[in-house]
Amino acid sequence: MVNQNSLFGGMLTTLGAAKKTNCDVLGIPWEPRYMLIGDANGTDPVPSPSQTKLVNQVYRAQLNQLRVSPTDDNILIAELVLPPDIGGWWIRELALEDKDGVFSAVANAAPSYKPLLAQGSGRNQVVRMHIITSGTANIQLKIDPSVVLATRQYVDVAVSGLLPANKTAGTFTKVTVDDRGVFVSGSNPTTLGGYGITNVYTKTETTDLIKGAVASPFVPVSAAKVLTADDMGVVEINATGAGFTVELPESNAALGVRNVIVRRIDNTGNRLVIKAAADNKIKFHTHLRAEGYPFFVLMGAGDYWHLRSDGAGSWVPIARFDGTPLGRPVFETTSAFSPGGWAGLNGWLYNRAEWPWVWDHAQASGMLATEAQRVGNEGCWTSGDGASTFRSPEARAEYLSVLDESRGIEVGRTGGSWRASQNKAHTHLYGAPVFVASGSGNSVLAAGTNYATGSSGGAEAQPRNIAYPGRIKMI
Repeated sequence: MVNQNSLFGGMLTTLGAAKKTNCDVLGIPWEPRYMLIGDANGTDPVPSPSQTKLVNQVYRAQLNQLRVSPTDDNILIAELVLPPDIGGWWIRELALEDKDGVFSAVANAAPSYKPLLAQGSGRNQVVRMHIITSGTANIQLKIDPSVVLATRQYVDVAVSGLLPANKTAGTFTKVTVDDRGVFVSGSNPTTLGGYGITNVYTKTETTDLIKGAVASPFVPVSAAKVLTADDMGVVEINATGAGFTVELPESNAALGVRNVIVRRIDNTGNRLVIKAAADNKIKFHTHLRAEGYPFFVLMGAGDYWHLRSDGAGSWVPIARFDGTPLGRPVFETTSAFSPGGWAGLNGWLYNRAEWPWVWDHAQASGMLATEAQRVGNEGCWTSGDGASTFRSPEARAEYLSVLDESRGIEVGRTGGSWRASQNKAHTHLYGAPVFVASGSGNSVLAAGTNYATGSSGGAEAQPRNIAYPGRIKMI
């Protein structure tokens, strides 16, 4: 009966020792391949070199591992992994069988029951057999990996053997691996060059570029000029001497997205044009012309436009001095013209080529008349000469009223139409001859008195009023 004094171990059988000796002489490897497990019919077996079989074999399978003991070169360790679905018997005796079926080694084991998965115990069990030999230099294990299981320890050892040794542990931002993806070395570069990145600006270059982008040049202009990318900043223009044109750089990929502010500082009436390059457009009043216009004008001291290029042929207005809608009439409290695009509300004749956006507005207004129709429609735009000019509305010394627009008070009245003054309908009392009877059927004229009203007053009926200069938005 097994107790605290029982000894367990194994040895080569006589057949096994002879087979190993023969292999050593021939210089060929001895290949133990199978482990045999027995329950010894419930007894406590004592292994013997003369054995040729187990007392009662219950299982046979390929070895998972065969290795030399790390503490004794004369001890061979054989290992077998039993999966959860193998078992239902006791383990009391073990044996090794080589590739030729020779019963080569035998051992006894401390009794251990290997349950089946169906019994409610699902576990792998590792069986190790230690065999004393006269030498282990010529022993080899060949296994079929499709039919054996590896223990975790075996895997750990195997993987450890693949990994490089003597590597310092740490966290690295740059690592080197071999062709199997195994870590070889690591480092922590502090520069982009250390990561192999070369197509970047240095810190100094980046700082200079940022300074260049943020710093906006101040560009004074007093004559016709074609702006360049280097002028993209604040362009202050003085047209005191004469009118001229300032041309924007071409909005293309080379220029990219850039900002510029063009600002007028003189208050003369000289025409100052800001023009887009080539076939570029400035996208203002796009409700009238979707692609925008090739130029605009700055009118009056302080008038400015903030423009941004899109890099694709257009300039987009971001802000401007006065964004009052085009064509709007207003009253002023100064006889001077305020900056930002104002003109007199005076029926002036304009050139269509010089004011294309105003002409587009006039055509879309629903208040465009021919020059011949102007009388009675002084508040309308007119088509001028029908080819190259147009006329603005005339409203000087006139009262402005709100158009009926189907209310039914002034039926048939059209926008921009003029109407003469009228007095409200009324009656006047006047004197007449008076006849009285004188007797005998006769009558005589007793009196005859005529009265006349005074002629004081103006040329037309109007209420008290104050006159302010009228202005109209031209851009």
